[in-house]
Amino acid sequence: MMECKEYREKFIHENLTESERNEFTEHLKDCAECRAFVENYNKMKEFMKARTEFKSSSNLKSKIVSKVKFRNRTRLLFKIALPTAAVIVFGTFYVSNPFSANRVAYEKVASTGIKMLNSSYATPVNSQSNLDYLVKIKYASDQF
Repeated sequence: MMECKEYREKFIHENLTESERNEFTEHLKDCAECRAFVENYNKMKEFMKARTEFKSSSNLKSKIVSKVKFRNRTRLLFKIALPTAAVIVFGTFYVSNPFSANRVAYEKVASTGIKMLNSSYATPVNSQSNLDYLVKIKYASDQF
């Protein structure tokens, strides 16, 4: 007759012969420890079977796929759309800003024009025609 440890090992590995199986069944009637072992082993085996045989419904699959796609679209939004919007907002502010490059260029043209008109080459506005005056201003703006 085998000991408990031998019975358990053969039972787990399903190596019990027909006569050993009958002996083990008789042994279980008298041994509470082996009975508890077999019950726990069968419960664990059923649990593992239920865990590995789970089949998800098509509804669950579609929900998971849609959430993954939504997450990917959200990531795309943060990677592309958000920086693009930031550039547009910054660009709009920069162009409409009164201290932008256009204002600085205008001030340079105006100050150069005033200097040219006040220089020795300039003639008073009263003695020349308005056309000459406009030509000088045009010349000053062309410098930039």
